[in-house]
Amino acid sequence: MLYFLIVLCAMFFVETMTISVSLITNSYSLVYAIIAPIFVNFYVIVVLAFLALSLRFLLPKRWLNYQSRYFKTRDFEIKKLQNLGIKKWKDKVPEMGWTAGFPKDKLKSLDHKYLAKFLQETCFAEIMHNLAAVLGFTVLFFFPLKYYYFVLPILFVNLFLHLLPCLIQRYTRYRLAKIYELQKTKDGNTTVEDLGFQSEKAV
Repeated sequence: MLYFLIVLCAMFFVETMTISVSLITNSYSLVYAIIAPIFVNFYVIVVLAFLALSLRFLLPKRWLNYQSRYFKTRDFEIKKLQNLGIKKWKDKVPEMGWTAGFPKDKLKSLDHKYLAKFLQETCFAEIMHNLAAVLGFTVLFFFPLKYYYFVLPILFVNLFLHLLPCLIQRYTRYRLAKIYELQKTKDGNTTVEDLGFQSEKAV
């Protein structure tokens, strides 16, 4: 709920600002003032959807290695995330893995294949959100420099909202990797409940 509230507040602020400038300066029409911010939001959503679909087909799975230098989460990162109170706000960020057929809201099994797939999905989600945050700024090519004052606030909110899932993926992957490595040496009798995931969302 908080996640969507941020989006709505940002849109209300930008719409109010563009309409006010239109009425005061007459530098652009009222219709433009209303439609332009909506276009920017629509654009960043399309970019995310395009990346989600295209990366599924184009991104080699061997790149989604949780042990690689890029995806491996270090101890100091976890400490910083805990200091940022990630346990309190991570469940407020929407989890969209179900759109690809692999929901990551809870850990449902300790099967090796399932855990390996989960780790891979956290890597995919992180790289997708990173790219979406950066590529969202390509919408600037559609607007003159003088209109950046209302485009940039939306893009910075978009950047922030993509950063949160990236942090959650890294936090989740740190814990999940330990479980995965542990289960490889066990007989599989450990349960999800034993590991404390019965009530806490995995991402």
